[in-house]
Amino acid sequence: MSLNPRDLTQGGQVAFMRLRMFLQINNIISYYMIMSFMVITLVTLFIRVSTQNSINGLMYWYAWSINPLLKNSVNPTRYTLNYYGKKLSYTTDQIINDAYTSYCGQLLKQELIISALISMIVVFLAALFFYCYLGRTGRKQS
Repeated sequence: MSLNPRDLTQGGQVAFMRLRMFLQINNIISYYMIMSFMVITLVTLFIRVSTQNSINGLMYWYAWSINPLLKNSVNPTRYTLNYYGKKLSYTTDQIINDAYTSYCGQLLKQELIISALISMIVVFLAALFFYCYLGRTGRKQS
């Protein structure tokens, strides 16, 4: 152990350089992990749920979130929903209380959770593999 200021300065620079390189690599890996998570989640969701159910489920959650703001409106906004080729015109109260749109909303929520879990497992395993690969490569080079 040395308390020489020159040794402390050089040791601090080397330690900071290693930390900065480590954070730089982790930043790149984290970016690709987050992007992969989002893409895999959306792809899995679109594979598992039909477009009609997805759109109607999104309308259900939109109506559910905006309904408290529109409770006292004089002229409620009407939204058009597709139901197997038919166009249905609903207000936010009707969307929330309708059995089909409630089903679509709950289905979308359930499938989003399942898709997120699937993509989380895939991204975690891919990141673990990549970290092992980087570690093995670094050990060979040093």
